[in-house]
Amino acid sequence: MKSLLLLSSATTLGLASANDEILNDPTTNYLNQKTYGTDQASFPTHHAGISTDSPFYPSRQTFYDNYLEGCRSYHAGSAQHEECNENEASRIEMNNVQPPGMWNYTDMGFRLVQLPEHVTSALKKFWKDNRGKEVEEEWFVGNTYTNHWEAPSLMLDVTDGHLEGGGEALTDLIWDTAQEALEEWTEQELGKISMYGIRMYTSNAVLAPHVDRMPMVTSAVINVAQDVDEEWVMELWGHDGKAYNISMEVGDMLMYESHSVIHGRPWPLKGRFVHFEPIGHSIEHGYDHTKHDPKQKSGYNHGLPPYILDGSIEASRYRHKHGTTAWKPFHYEAEDMPEVTGSNGAHYAAFTGNIETMLHILENERGEMVHEPDGNGWLPIHEAARAGNIEIIKILLDHGADIDARTEWGEGHSVLRVAMQFHEQDSGIVKFLEQKGAQSIIPYPDEL
Repeated sequence: MKSLLLLSSATTLGLASANDEILNDPTTNYLNQKTYGTDQASFPTHHAGISTDSPFYPSRQTFYDNYLEGCRSYHAGSAQHEECNENEASRIEMNNVQPPGMWNYTDMGFRLVQLPEHVTSALKKFWKDNRGKEVEEEWFVGNTYTNHWEAPSLMLDVTDGHLEGGGEALTDLIWDTAQEALEEWTEQELGKISMYGIRMYTSNAVLAPHVDRMPMVTSAVINVAQDVDEEWVMELWGHDGKAYNISMEVGDMLMYESHSVIHGRPWPLKGRFVHFEPIGHSIEHGYDHTKHDPKQKSGYNHGLPPYILDGSIEASRYRHKHGTTAWKPFHYEAEDMPEVTGSNGAHYAAFTGNIETMLHILENERGEMVHEPDGNGWLPIHEAARAGNIEIIKILLDHGADIDARTEWGEGHSVLRVAMQFHEQDSGIVKFLEQKGAQSIIPYPDEL
């Protein structure tokens, strides 16, 4: 087993902890772990094989071949064995296609925190009181996400009121704890999607690297208990494109953007999982759902869920599958709440400074995106000004954007004013806009 950098249970991950030398080194991640490209991963991630240049070749290629053969053998004698190949191809395709079409809500895509002691104690007590009552998990035909044919996983349902300590009180404690932490981290209002019980992976279990199917967007795994001969790790591919191995202690909770961060587990663990879907408006823009403005229209992302970038391949796939039916939150109890940020691919490209994506969207997808406000009344040019992306603003202006466009559907701050709020007076972005004749406009007193 390769050596790993262990995180203390209270560690939170952030780019500020990394120095420039590490960040610019493609062979080292910012936790100072040796890292590698996806084609050199310890388990096939973007391709159905491991590169011959990988330090894991040929041993892990042999392991992978035997892994798939195990699925085929399990279904031998029926037509279902072909579904192993089909599901594996689907896993790899999702790893390639889904992350680029998703909105990233955080810098790195994952964070490790420690649960409050009373929550950890409640989960450990439930586990101890109900040991031996686990039920073997059922997996769909041809599943290759885990080697259940060799190492069946067991589940203990925390929602089951017939189990000692199980039921509504424990369920609500877990939901509330995870949701509060995830909302603070992502700055999003989240809707509940699913909660699995305490899952016990048995000896030799493997969880193939994957992204979660929508609408599972933000997730959390809690280490309830463990009895292993070696440390188990969660392998994640951060938003910086590098691999990370994260170790957890009992009481740790790992939060991650499961729709865009490829994640897997090569080692046994006992843990529990909760999944959330963003309902809508970004706290980053100062949204307060108790003061919802009718102008913040439901379905403003052109019928797409808020976490899919309009103009991406995933957007096309979603529309092909769902037609003209507008998205609604999975958690239908939230139907009366505001639903979407309305941010499209142009907003995202403007904020991140992705020139190639912006040109592709405006010249090949929907050029009118340059004039489309998000659910908070911000245009792509406002996002570019906030981020200081001068080249993006030049592109937007060439495609008809108004240099004096105002936020909040024409009633808020102008582009220059947004730039001045986020950058120094002598910054490049402010000087550029002033040279272009942009006006510094703020809301009138009666509009505040």
